[in-house]
Amino acid sequence: MAEHAVILLAEDEEDYVLLIRRAFSQANIPNPLHVVWNGQEAIAYLKGDGKYSNREEYPLPDLFLLDLKMPRVNGFEVLQWLRSQPGLATLRVLVLTSSDAIRDVNEAYKLGANSFLVKPIDFQDFAQLSRLISEFWLKASKAPETFRPPKNAVDSSDQSGPASPGKKTIEPLFGIGLRCFTEDPPRIHPITSQPHSNFGDSVGATVRREIRFNPIIMKLFTDLDETVKIVGLAQE
Repeated sequence: MAEHAVILLAEDEEDYVLLIRRAFSQANIPNPLHVVWNGQEAIAYLKGDGKYSNREEYPLPDLFLLDLKMPRVNGFEVLQWLRSQPGLATLRVLVLTSSDAIRDVNEAYKLGANSFLVKPIDFQDFAQLSRLISEFWLKASKAPETFRPPKNAVDSSDQSGPASPGKKTIEPLFGIGLRCFTEDPPRIHPITSQPHSNFGDSVGATVRREIRFNPIIMKLFTDLDETVKIVGLAQE
């Protein structure tokens, strides 16, 4: 039912949070209102991470009121993250901010905001805006289905992407993989912290030490372009 729809508010200024709570009360909006104080907390809440892992206590919102000018992670970054999440991409987001700059309006809609609202200065105007939000977004508008990934699922946003140009990955040998960075300059190997000219000898010693096979026959060739090739590894 509309009165049970959960609202999430991302707002870093306590005075505005108190004002919104008062405006909701004045407008007779009984809906549960959860507050996060910056963009980082907003993402953690939506993911169900950390202190928000109790998903009964912190349910997914039906409506998300998002400020733009927040510390750590701003509202634009939250929007961009949100629209990339398969289970959350359809969540209805109302930007509620003090900015009326057209560049902010354009950017918010570009990133997927459902509406852009400027915070009123007068309390009665705030209460009236709260009524309009309730009447349209909570009562007249039907909410889409949203879901969080299972708790044991790996968050795709935390995974490393493919190696960028200028980086070569050597396939694992005996369960050990090396990533060789070949940016120029400087040509420093990330494992040994040695200059590129000493790369062959130092990485050979490192791999022998790390994989703990004794004895090991290893041949390392470093061509002048940028690719390091491990061409032989066998146990006697």
